[in-house]
Amino acid sequence: MSEGSEMVEMGGEVFEVRRPQIKMIYREYTNGDGRVTTLGVTARDDGRQSNRILVGTSTGRVVMHNPWGSEEEVGTDYESVVYKDSSARSITSVGGFKRTTNTGQKKVEYFIFIQVRTLGVIILKDITDQPEDHAGLRIYFKEIKVIESDHHGFCPVRAYEKSLYIPTSDKLILVHKNNECDTIRLKSKGSPMCMDLLGESAVVGSEDGFVAIYKPNLSKQDHPFELAVMEQIFDSPIFSLTVYQLTLDVIVGTVGHPIKVLDGRTLEVKQIIPFPASARGCGALSYTGFSPTGQIAKDITKMFIAGFWDGSIRMYRQQKDLSFVEKSAMESQQDGGERRSTTSLVWMIGNELYSACEDGNLYLYEMFKTKKLTRVEKEEYLKKKKASS
Repeated sequence: MSEGSEMVEMGGEVFEVRRPQIKMIYREYTNGDGRVTTLGVTARDDGRQSNRILVGTSTGRVVMHNPWGSEEEVGTDYESVVYKDSSARSITSVGGFKRTTNTGQKKVEYFIFIQVRTLGVIILKDITDQPEDHAGLRIYFKEIKVIESDHHGFCPVRAYEKSLYIPTSDKLILVHKNNECDTIRLKSKGSPMCMDLLGESAVVGSEDGFVAIYKPNLSKQDHPFELAVMEQIFDSPIFSLTVYQLTLDVIVGTVGHPIKVLDGRTLEVKQIIPFPASARGCGALSYTGFSPTGQIAKDITKMFIAGFWDGSIRMYRQQKDLSFVEKSAMESQQDGGERRSTTSLVWMIGNELYSACEDGNLYLYEMFKTKKLTRVEKEEYLKKKKASS
């Protein structure tokens, strides 16, 4: 058994689940100029391994990364600069969404959003199926709209089906759906720092340590969203937040305090998860709801990943009593010098985790690689297990 591996017995078979490890380090997205500030995933899901990763940088560039390798139908120029800000303003968040039209014939259209700090949100249409040529270059994403928000903070845009939730500098969340726009008036005194969605409800963490949930108010057209609950969780800013959809938990992180798991209905603290003082603070959170090992889904199903200010990453698995325990810690490998903060995390189907870091690199971790033991290996394992007990 490899060092750090875990043995899992299921259905009369034994599986070796290897500890997460770095598979690749991509340095070409910044080449030492600036930081990777955010990661996102395109929304295309037409079964051609077509989801791509969007890489946003502090120098105003958004680059497309293909995790599947090159594909003949799109060509190598599909991995290119999707956006370059003329003023080199930092990219706060990126992501994809889709819309289904039913005018005559059902049609799915794919889009990506790019949140540019102090400017707003740029919407681009995915025209990969019918790319256009401009000045000798093939264009796969066409800009169709700019939504000004003037947001100077770090709170990201979030997408839910056809809706975009966009933070502004006026402590408002703009909710754009088709050609309509609703607003969420934030009640906390601090500016929004991070946001995730619980269905159509917005879960917002602010710089004064409060977390608030705003839900749709279908009875009042002039106030389409209302405050459902708000609680102060930390005495410092909420730097990271993710919603764990399977159990409706809200997971939050800050500096100098442990991670907290909150009830997504009441915001009561369900669990406190400490981490080493050397990690300093939790700057990124991401969860997965899929089974990372396929055949042993009953044993390893629910978990989240936390990225810290020292560049380390920790995985937390949910137990039968619904509490989380740390299962593995990983450090970002760098070419000497001090490790830098983890800024963003993205899961990909295929047991892979992408991590962005302030050192300018994009890290690819291979998660939970699983091997079924042969008959001889299984007999040897069971023999050792019996002897040790």
